[in-house]
Amino acid sequence: MANAKASADIFTNFYYVKVTLDGTDSTTMAENDFDTGLSSRGGLGWVIHRIEVWPTFKAIRMDADLVLKVALSTKKDEGSLPDPDVTGVIFHNRYAVSAAAAGTIIAPHEPHYMVFDPPLLIASKNLSMYAETEVDDAAWRNTTVHARIHYTYWPVGIAEYLEIAETWGAAQ
Repeated sequence: MANAKASADIFTNFYYVKVTLDGTDSTTMAENDFDTGLSSRGGLGWVIHRIEVWPTFKAIRMDADLVLKVALSTKKDEGSLPDPDVTGVIFHNRYAVSAAAAGTIIAPHEPHYMVFDPPLLIASKNLSMYAETEVDDAAWRNTTVHARIHYTYWPVGIAEYLEIAETWGAAQ
């Protein structure tokens, strides 16, 4: 799309990403990279309004309380799950899951979410999702963690795109 024809969206778009925790040790960081379709010549950036995150299980038996850590970043191939203060991180959260007395938990029916107010403008051809637990538990192994990004397009020129990408540490 040429810059002269790029226009802002009125309605929300959804981008779905997921990552599966390691099958032998859920504390091993899992990463999955996704192509956003954005580029400096495309004339558009994403305005992120909301991110929802949820694991696939409904009820599991656990031996201990666990913390699931999830991050979304414009940078890929991080050596460890990036902290919130690392350049490129647009979303980072720790979800504490407490086991009941009998050791069974039921995951919430609604995803955990973060609303960006004001919305967040990004320009990156890549998004990477990272996930791990703080304590290994067989119940979390091979669990898929999902995220749905609510966004609209926003027109940006090449210079603006590159400046936004640089801010987020996104190599273009």
